[in-house]
Amino acid sequence: MKKLLYTYSWKIFISLLIAFNILFTHYNLQQLKLDETPEKQLTLHKETIFNGDNEYFLTPVDNYMHQKGWRRSPAVGNAGYIRRVPVYSAIHYVFRSVFDEDNYLFYLKYFQLSLFLVSIFCFSQIALHFLPRNYARFTTSLYAALPIFSVWTFFTITEAVTPELMLFYIFFLLSAKTSQSGKQKFIFYLLSAFILVLLILTRPYSAIAGILLLYCTIQEFRKNRTFFKLLILAYLPALIVWASWVIRNYSITGQPVLLEQAYHPESLDRMKPEFRGLLNFSKCWGVDGAYFNTYHEPFFKMVLSNQNTDSANQFVLSKLPPEIVQEFGADRLTAVLNKHQQALIKQKPYYDSVIAQPSTYFNEQLKTEQAYNELITEYKQKHAFNYWFGSRLLYLKRLMIHSSCAHIYVLSNPENTFLRLVKMGMFAVTVLAYLCLILNTLFLQKKNFFHFLTLVIVPVLFVFFFAFIHREIEQRYMLPIFPVLLIGIGMQAQLMVNFGKRIFRG
Repeated sequence: MKKLLYTYSWKIFISLLIAFNILFTHYNLQQLKLDETPEKQLTLHKETIFNGDNEYFLTPVDNYMHQKGWRRSPAVGNAGYIRRVPVYSAIHYVFRSVFDEDNYLFYLKYFQLSLFLVSIFCFSQIALHFLPRNYARFTTSLYAALPIFSVWTFFTITEAVTPELMLFYIFFLLSAKTSQSGKQKFIFYLLSAFILVLLILTRPYSAIAGILLLYCTIQEFRKNRTFFKLLILAYLPALIVWASWVIRNYSITGQPVLLEQAYHPESLDRMKPEFRGLLNFSKCWGVDGAYFNTYHEPFFKMVLSNQNTDSANQFVLSKLPPEIVQEFGADRLTAVLNKHQQALIKQKPYYDSVIAQPSTYFNEQLKTEQAYNELITEYKQKHAFNYWFGSRLLYLKRLMIHSSCAHIYVLSNPENTFLRLVKMGMFAVTVLAYLCLILNTLFLQKKNFFHFLTLVIVPVLFVFFFAFIHREIEQRYMLPIFPVLLIGIGMQAQLMVNFGKRIFRG
């Protein structure tokens, strides 16, 4: 009777947490609708939350339905065909095909919210695989209660589904790993591999988590080579989906694009060699991506609108660190920016006429990037430690120390004590999650290598990719793997409690 009462109390408790989270998510959207004005767009049709990345995922559907091809707007050239992987846009296409254009976002957001609710069950089962029941329930409570995940279900970008897809993938992988039935094991591996491909074709860097499937596949090969042959068949549907995308890309563009391509000579966005050169130069000292946009985007627009070129250069120089301007010299940096302007002016007719640029980059673009690369080489020679370690530690700091609520409108500037407490709680959990990742890296026993692989190696690889390789940080980038970090909190709590018990008994 006591056990039943305990279970019943847990169900009531988790239900209340979920209810709070859903109400909070609706409250956040409601405040956005109240504050929206004709001059300040905050929502899409009053149903979902507006984000600057919407165009990447919504315009391919618009263009396809208007016979312009499955590509990002403006629908010119080949760049838009391969700018983003297709799965999240495909979800939009399904809902827009079934429901009318004015209402489909209503059904889409509740579909995404439903995925979140189902993922709570998957999270609880995953947590039980790694942790004792009480610790698993503790971490499940964090996942169910924190608006970190639920709020994104009312957006129309990939973060609306990537944490859920990650949990579905790990859930089916664990089910396959622990199943004693060959038939069930086959089905679970098939589902796990298929969802992994969907996840990768939603957010490509999530392929890091494929290490888990690879490890389990190697283990199956060692245990039962007969079943391993069947396992290849289980992966076939996933491989067909991915291969179809690659073949489609090649048939349209003539290029073997495996996932997506950000930089393309025919595109009409900012991401060209001259952009990459200035960005990589700015990364030398660990520039924040949002701050970089505060000087590159105005510079880009000023040049293309024929404004005073000297003013454009001076604007960029005023945004660079004074010590950088002093070290390289204002004249030298101005000369590089003049090359940058020449590269943009060369492209101006294409921007003005909204036609695709040539299939190869202009010499002015390549020369500009080379000029920036020369600055980077010189910086690395003079400031090797700061380039290889100091700047990357800045990115690591931005990745680990924040409140995970940069995109939660009501928490951007909390108006009352309750909202401030929610924001403080989210900050505490986020920092604790990364602190526990460090502690688990140091102290989690390696006897169960799959546990260590899941809770330490894979999350660390995500962190390493963003802080040390990609070097562009937004809080949402770690969202797919963040549920695993919450389980890591439970693991570290268990280790500390067990350590305390040994000290007390000793």
